[in-house]
Amino acid sequence: KKKKMKKRSNPVQHLLTALVVAVFLIWTHNITQPQNQPQFSDNVYKIAETPSKTDDSDVKSRGNEITALILNWKTPKTLANTLRSYKKNGLFEYMKETVIFFQEITKEEEEKARSYHPKIRVIGEPTNVNIHWGIDYLVGNATTEYVLFLEKDWELIEPPHILAEQVNAAIDIIESGVAD
Repeated sequence: KKKKMKKRSNPVQHLLTALVVAVFLIWTHNITQPQNQPQFSDNVYKIAETPSKTDDSDVKSRGNEITALILNWKTPKTLANTLRSYKKNGLFEYMKETVIFFQEITKEEEEKARSYHPKIRVIGEPTNVNIHWGIDYLVGNATTEYVLFLEKDWELIEPPHILAEQVNAAIDIIESGVAD
């Protein structure tokens, strides 16, 4: 009888496979570095390095300058969990408004979303439109200069004072001209 031999893993083969995958990803996604990258000033890093406060009593709220946007399609349970976490951690209170765009909107989805907070505005389309159109429609319905795209399937776990610090830092970076 012949014994079956186990096939040994060849590390060189794994390395070559990884290299081929990396080259493929770079080629297909056209990942290139811009020729004239902006130089970041030191003050941008100081914003991010500011130690977190333990409460939100002394954090200036700039949330009234932001509309939170969510694009949703046929995920009622997932969206419900996400909206609960946003409510629990103060996102709705912090932002000026939250707009949810439903593709193939139903009356039930609309009513359920609005029940989470009075600052939620629901818009939608009775048909399934492409994602680009949905995003454009959301941005066009924002009432603020700044928008924050939120995922329909991510829960917010940070407390309100951390949310405020991060959003304030993001606005500062945009206003400084480092990001747009």
